[in-house]
Amino acid sequence: MEPMKREILFTKEVIEKKVWELAETISRDYQGGELIVIGVLKGAFVFMADLIRSLSISCLIDFVKLASYGAGSVSSGKVMMTKDIEISMEGKDVLIVEDIVDTGLTLSFLVNLFRERNPRSVKVCALLDKRQRREVPFEADYVGFTIEDGFVVGYGIDFNEEFRYLPEIYIIENMTEERNTFIPFEEREDLDDLQRDVEQIRDQKFGEEGEEGNNEKETSRLWSPWKLTAYIVIAVLILSGVCLWFFPGIGEQAWERMSLSIPWIEKIRGTERQGEIFDQPRVQLKDIKQRFVNNLLLGNLRVIEGTAVNSSDFPIAGIRVRGRLYDAYTMVAGEQLSYCGNYLTDEELGFLTEDEIQEELSNPRGSDVSNNRITPHGQIPFMIVFCHWPGDVSKTTVTFAGAERLLE
Repeated sequence: MEPMKREILFTKEVIEKKVWELAETISRDYQGGELIVIGVLKGAFVFMADLIRSLSISCLIDFVKLASYGAGSVSSGKVMMTKDIEISMEGKDVLIVEDIVDTGLTLSFLVNLFRERNPRSVKVCALLDKRQRREVPFEADYVGFTIEDGFVVGYGIDFNEEFRYLPEIYIIENMTEERNTFIPFEEREDLDDLQRDVEQIRDQKFGEEGEEGNNEKETSRLWSPWKLTAYIVIAVLILSGVCLWFFPGIGEQAWERMSLSIPWIEKIRGTERQGEIFDQPRVQLKDIKQRFVNNLLLGNLRVIEGTAVNSSDFPIAGIRVRGRLYDAYTMVAGEQLSYCGNYLTDEELGFLTEDEIQEELSNPRGSDVSNNRITPHGQIPFMIVFCHWPGDVSKTTVTFAGAERLLE
């Protein structure tokens, strides 16, 4: 085989400049929106990593993986998703990042698939565009470089899983890309057709495997992990049924043991124990307000105050409340747990240290022992103090975190 000859097509500096230009345009176009950037594995991962780090706006990240290229330079012309995204795109702007647009089949498939999921918009950003290779009408919204037909490697793009690590983009001089005939998408009825197409291409590439290989395939299909699990479950159920039929005493003991750990089994059997299940304490939070108090050592403190009301028909003690801060991505950015009945004046909040503040608010009995017993419909104040929080807090919540029932 003739050795590969490669020549630099785009240097590291040229690629870096183009990525910055694309990032500037994308940041401007999506300003004020909620953007999801979806990379097509594996070729786009280097380009996407540089692109998102050059954006001046925030974005969510996810990846898809599509079966299109095999181990070599031949494009199969067939598309099948092997990894889907894990976050919802409904109502959001979606930007697909790809390394190369050539036939347009892969990206046409992906864009049409995503549009069915009700996003706000779907656009494509590609580092390279081979217009001569189009087999379906398709235009990317953002393009780095338009190149002639030829096989390229580097900057995440591979040949036989090699050369992805190269910082430049090279063209391999003594290699051309071949195209195979394929069934048009509109004539394929379902994913089974796609799977059969892929298997046919694999057989053409590697040849017939012989009678022994076919037998191994049939055996692997017969004993797939899911089928093997089903066989084991069926066998266990049959054996269990036989044992219970011939040894009823063992079955009764098993039911008794299961009833101790799974309460609803008692309801099925009609043997539910009375008097052991109590109503759980119910607490309502009201008059909640949030304010800021200046501390000489810590700066501004975020103070949440309110009243807890015992909505149960029995007395309770040790009421706890939990405060949470959420950032712009609805992730928990801060959390504090406080016992009701503890309260600090503004003067105390102004000079106490963080440890002293949290110690005062974590007394289970309350500062005036009022949290030792709260009668039905009784009320007790609470206070939650955040000494530190990130700058992008978008939401604050307060919830009931627990209490103990007092027996009469």
